[in-house]
Amino acid sequence: MEEDSTYPTSRFIKLYDKKRTFYYKIIKEGTYPLTNQLHYTRNPKHPIPHNYIVETQYGKANHIVKCSINYVEGKPLFKVNFGENFAKEVHSLESSTEAACKYYQEFKEATNKGKISGPLLFGLKLLSVERVYKSVTLKIQPFSELSNTTRRRKMLCLSQCILDAVEEEKENMFHPTDQIKLKQVKFESYNDLYDINFEQLDIMGEIKRIEAVVKSLDRNHISREAYRSLARIEHSIPREEAVSTTRQRINIEMRKNIPLTLVDLLQPPIFEPITE
Repeated sequence: MEEDSTYPTSRFIKLYDKKRTFYYKIIKEGTYPLTNQLHYTRNPKHPIPHNYIVETQYGKANHIVKCSINYVEGKPLFKVNFGENFAKEVHSLESSTEAACKYYQEFKEATNKGKISGPLLFGLKLLSVERVYKSVTLKIQPFSELSNTTRRRKMLCLSQCILDAVEEEKENMFHPTDQIKLKQVKFESYNDLYDINFEQLDIMGEIKRIEAVVKSLDRNHISREAYRSLARIEHSIPREEAVSTTRQRINIEMRKNIPLTLVDLLQPPIFEPITE
């Protein structure tokens, strides 16, 4: 089959021959797992990505389906969503073809045993996308060699993937009235911890929280170094820099409202003679 593609410049790809034409829209490119975890399609072998979503249009009636692949416990889970708003779903842990056939049978009629190519429906034969996957995979560097900005971006991207997975699956596991929300995730790399919070920051609440920490430190005579040591162990407490900034702000406000005069107690007093 011939491929008409400018991917990744355009996410729309056409794959066709004399008998069939497939149109693809790459929604989420995904990534390749590590080599020892990567699965392939059957002959011809094509690597199967993780966290991948594509919309596929095919047939004279221009049927549209949404196909996705996510690795679950080391195996790719193939999903096909179809119908109005893609509300209907079939899936398979065996192969893309099994998922495609389940879709085809349910879409046509229950007794229909026709087959449809899974790799074609899922867009796994798109060589332009495969080339981009491989180039991106080769560019992945160890986390310790990345800049702080790149580390932060990667952690945020990973957190967004987790949030998307929770939002997608929670309706299948919990009742809507349970109001399940993902509030925080934690990562560790090279003994460095990363806390990602999903709630909107309560600025006033955070200010009061840090002020309470300053009050506690002053009341109990806890030194700056002691607090730094504690902050290295317990990452949920405010950073020492934020505490120091808040203390300086409080001191400035106090000087404005309560003028202070310094007296040197070691300086001998000077008395002026009294004259009549």
